Amino acid sequence: MMDVCTLYKRNSTHIYLDYATGDVLLAILLALTLGSLGPASPENPSFFVQVADIDRNWPSVLSALAGGALLMFGNLTLQIALTMGTSLGVILPIQGALCVIISTTINYALNPDANDPTLLFTGMFFFLLAILASSCAEVGYKGFLANYELEHPKGIAVRRAERKTKAGAEASKAQDERFPDGGEPQASAEASEEGRAESSNGEVEGELVDEAATIRAKQQSSAVVRGLVVASCGGVAFGFFSPLFNIGVNDQFRWLPEGTVHLT
Repeated sequence: MMDVCTLYKRNSTHIYLDYATGDVLLAILLALTLGSLGPASPENPSFFVQVADIDRNWPSVLSALAGGALLMFGNLTLQIALTMGTSLGVILPIQGALCVIISTTINYALNPDANDPTLLFTGMFFFLLAILASSCAEVGYKGFLANYELEHPKGIAVRRAERKTKAGAEASKAQDERFPDGGEPQASAEASEEGRAESSNGEVEGELVDEAATIRAKQQSSAVVRGLVVASCGGVAFGFFSPLFNIGVNDQFRWLPEGTVHLT
């Protein structure tokens, strides 16, 4: 699916913009349609009635808006971490674990009477167990690639230089074995010199490319670490998204004036 979405020079940033735009348009459409279904009553006001009462229920509206902003921020951090080279198999377990731990704990603290702690935290335990299994599978897959050398850390250029160096060394060794006393003819001497020069050039090329590959590997490693930090920030944002929606709907802190209907 990502290959199809990235055709015509579209990258993950464009995909996220499409997702965010579609999310906003869908939310507006649902608010204007499903939000006004059924007869309006003082206990169950319609969407337009709640919007008109913004001067009284604005604390709940701000709380819901903050939850939506954190949700979008979490999605954005996932895209940023991917562009930094962090694997999706690492990002999702980190963000999922932080989201479940933070949101479950805060929601239980907000509504302790409405939740069964045994059922709640048992479900959280199995969810974390699934995340751990996913992380172990990712680590095992990376180990499989390393064991079978499916990923060469130095790239094709170094392998080409290594083959060139090996070929030059073998040619020089064969020439020395053929004429051990140094009495080779002129043509053979020139061929031997060419073999030694090729071997020397291959060694220099290999050293240069090896050094460049080492620098690139360090930069990629640093980018992956930064990607993990970004992914962790996104997981924290996901964790506070649900509690803020909970506060916006149920008003546990009594921010709304007396008689104001809660958001629906």
